[in-house]
Amino acid sequence: MPLVVGADTFLGSRLARELARHTPGPVTTVTGPGGGGALEVDLHSDEALAVLLARVHGQTVYYCADSAELGGSFPTTVSSGTGRGEWARRIDVAVPRDLARVAGQLIYLSTDRVFAQEGPVHADAEPRPGSPYGDLKLEGERAVLSAAPGALVVRVSAPFDDDGTPTHSFAALHTFEAADNETAAPSYAPDVIRSLLGLVGRGDRGVRHLTGPTRLSDYDLHQLASLRWGFDVTPAVTSRREPMREPVPSPGVRLRAPADVFVPRRTRDARSRAAATRLTVFDCVGVVLGRRTWKEVGDGFWDSQDAWGARTGPLPEADFVADAYGPNPYFWRALRAMPLDQPRVLANNGPLASFGIWERRYGFPQIFDLVINSEREGYSKPSPAFFSQVASVAGAGAITLIDDTEDIVRAARRHGWGAARSTLVSTWPVEEYQWE
Repeated sequence: MPLVVGADTFLGSRLARELARHTPGPVTTVTGPGGGGALEVDLHSDEALAVLLARVHGQTVYYCADSAELGGSFPTTVSSGTGRGEWARRIDVAVPRDLARVAGQLIYLSTDRVFAQEGPVHADAEPRPGSPYGDLKLEGERAVLSAAPGALVVRVSAPFDDDGTPTHSFAALHTFEAADNETAAPSYAPDVIRSLLGLVGRGDRGVRHLTGPTRLSDYDLHQLASLRWGFDVTPAVTSRREPMREPVPSPGVRLRAPADVFVPRRTRDARSRAAATRLTVFDCVGVVLGRRTWKEVGDGFWDSQDAWGARTGPLPEADFVADAYGPNPYFWRALRAMPLDQPRVLANNGPLASFGIWERRYGFPQIFDLVINSEREGYSKPSPAFFSQVASVAGAGAITLIDDTEDIVRAARRHGWGAARSTLVSTWPVEEYQWE
């Protein structure tokens, strides 16, 4: 009989529901006092823990309790200082260690915050935490695996689902200020649980990464979620310096990216395109995306990007270039207001390597009817081939181009299109461009 300890946490509650649907026998949910579980246990109490240890003997235990989710029904009276640290260590280290000693199998849900190093990190990489919370979760991982070498440790990164995150519901948001200087590989909770149960079913042990396929900031994630939920998002830079984490999913793990979850599906056939009365062509940088001015990119970087077509030297790494730009707030607000069947084109003059990262990160192929990259297609704005390709998508409708480059705007007008130049209205922390 499986037990879910921490069934009132974000992942624990969802895991308990999924187990109840697919497990032949009963599933025991363990929550804190008042949490509504089949067992309500104060994990801070030695007496209550002794009862729980007797109950889990020889059973499969999913340990989802987490000191970071203090708002659940676990004790919240100790909020700072040494006392809180002792309580957190008990939740993240001592309790799961003791459970691992007596359980038939223990699955410990951990976090990618055991890494402070930047760049891709695999499950077998040496952890280097950069925060007290990361220190505790790593200590918990090691304690569990020492107590039960057959245990399974699963690291998750910034979990979310269709409705929200561990800290808030998307439906409750009207405006939201989201950090842009912290990144993770957001993990879609339904896929995390499906993958987790698959690992358990085949008897996996050791450490696994159940993390998303794309690295995003919290600002990126919420701009994508806003396409479904309709709230406004503004970028912010937090005072603390967090690593730009990039945990690599373990082999065989396939989680959907936030763009796959939140970007509305658009299907347009040739007849509906021909009947459309208007098509809009959007530039990429300077319209859809803006510079992340908070980033330290080095002298001459922005000038080198502006002069991309005339470059003769080596290009910066694609990841570095892609990370230097983020969602232009004005465009993403405008996108939410566009009719779903309104035809739209994205046209980018620039290197394919960084543009390809944006395509995957933001779901451009789902947002736009046609996505043009000059290096991939072999033509750029405002060439005759560009005008011809866009016209083939527009049908009989009028065409309007929005771009931040005056020469391209003028060329579009000479071609008979409507055109508007985007104007920079804000520079910090991510550039915002507007147009009429």
